[in-house]
Amino acid sequence: IPIILQTSLTSQSSEAMGLQAGAIDYINKPISTPLLKSKIKNHLEASKRVASYIEKQLIRSKYIPAELNEQAENNSLLTTEKLSSADAQFIQNFKDIVAEHYTDSQFNAEVLASKIGMSRSAFYRKFKALTNHSPAEYIKNYRLDCAVEMLLEQGCVINNIAEKIGYAELSPFYRAFKKRFLCTPAE
Repeated sequence: IPIILQTSLTSQSSEAMGLQAGAIDYINKPISTPLLKSKIKNHLEASKRVASYIEKQLIRSKYIPAELNEQAENNSLLTTEKLSSADAQFIQNFKDIVAEHYTDSQFNAEVLASKIGMSRSAFYRKFKALTNHSPAEYIKNYRLDCAVEMLLEQGCVINNIAEKIGYAELSPFYRAFKKRFLCTPAE
């Protein structure tokens, strides 16, 4: 939870201690209400930009038709703002676990949360706050991107690919593939 400290302590050492403790801003008293509102607004906008950046890194696929990727870029506030080291570690850990377990048809967001060491609801809230997407959506998109890679290899059978990426049945695979890439796996 982002915290803005408002205090009567004005020394630089107090400010440094407050920021090192995890506060996102340190404001000395007295403060004007418009200044406080502006600082809150700026912090919220920065959080949205970071979420859009992570969304671009996690969700966008080189296999999606160009017009859909361009539309997604036009609808978001992309930036190269840095993530906190804890958030970057969380995202990297998330990506590593998905890459390791995506072939398991029983692998879902709940299993992922337990592997990360968080409750399902806390994991979902954190991931959603960072990316504006659900963990299940990312897992599905990752699987579909892997399916495209396999389809590009010669001699691959669509039924086998669906099984390899964790789909127990073929019809959900076809529907998800068509929705994401605007074509069937056979096309």
